[in-house]
Amino acid sequence: MAHDIFARMSSHLTSDRKRVLTVVGARPQFVKAAVISRRLRGMSTAPFEEILVHTGQHYDPMLSDVFFKELDMAPPHYHLGVGSHEPAVQAGIILERLDPIFDQEWPEALLVYGDTTSTLAAALCATYRNVPVVHVEAGERAYRRTLVPEESNRVLTDHTAMLCLTATERARNYLLHEGMSPARVRFVGDPMYDLFKWASTRHAAGHTSSAAMGLSKGEYHLATIHRVENTTDRKSTLSLLGTLDASSKPVILPTHPRLRNALKRWNWTPQENLRLIGPLGYFQLLDLLMDCDVCVTDSGGVSREAFFAGKPCIIPLPNSWWVEVVEAGWAVETGNDHWKLAKALQTFRPPSYAPEGIFGDGDSALQIIESIADLVEHRPSEEIWRSH
Repeated sequence: MAHDIFARMSSHLTSDRKRVLTVVGARPQFVKAAVISRRLRGMSTAPFEEILVHTGQHYDPMLSDVFFKELDMAPPHYHLGVGSHEPAVQAGIILERLDPIFDQEWPEALLVYGDTTSTLAAALCATYRNVPVVHVEAGERAYRRTLVPEESNRVLTDHTAMLCLTATERARNYLLHEGMSPARVRFVGDPMYDLFKWASTRHAAGHTSSAAMGLSKGEYHLATIHRVENTTDRKSTLSLLGTLDASSKPVILPTHPRLRNALKRWNWTPQENLRLIGPLGYFQLLDLLMDCDVCVTDSGGVSREAFFAGKPCIIPLPNSWWVEVVEAGWAVETGNDHWKLAKALQTFRPPSYAPEGIFGDGDSALQIIESIADLVEHRPSEEIWRSH
């Protein structure tokens, strides 16, 4: 993708519709944005025009370009080409390169997703420009801050947002307890559930990656490890990976660049049942998830997808953002206690019943679009910033 931040990467549209700037930069955001963008394109008369900006926070093609191709996303109008930096530097570059786009497009609102550096930097830029921020997947809380930059990103973005759209009722309640006006908060459900419902039909049609990798259904585990707290301390990280390596079943682990770079520095490779592979596209990862026995992940997105797929999930964190899945009995948190992880790999099994409706009804896209359309058409008064 070209890195031209001052000219549209596709032909300039002359529509009189109001414009909404969507900023994405990492895999989970591409996945969620694809759902909203596809729904907008499918409308006979869309209520606003979406201008898509890719920050380039994830620049590996298998963490970026592949999702645009697989999920039928139009190419971004702008690519900031930010690349990999320490968060503070990365945020500064995003602010500098994103700001001129507000002059070019004059958006009525900014749409951001989740908890990355791109999310917070874009929200700050819009706030300085007096452009209303809409935050999808707002309100989730782990109530930890040490080595958890995602928590700070999400909290700060929530408190800049004029509209906080939550994936769960619990997240909505968290925001109300923090003093937000109910007019700023709405439970809409999880666009990842929308996408899962659409994408799982493809798996049902027999397109599987496990067979291509020589794996039998139910005879392997799938793992994803990428959080800062699980990839920073050498002893803790290698203990975690060593536990996976000692599993009685093969463990397939697509490596995030952060983990890959750490293992290269430490000169560590698995010796037994852990198989490190490159990053995967959405459908490849979904295929492996649907056919695995147990999923081990510190990813909020993958832990929800495991729940959607009816797979037991082990979360190597002290606590996860998605408490609902743990309370439903479909996930267990093991923290950095790798004895607990080893035991869970052997014994953890979920109940036979999974509650419905936790993440909405599978049509969050329409609710998100309607909420944004109402905001840009009837911008609330300053009353909205008063506590409830």
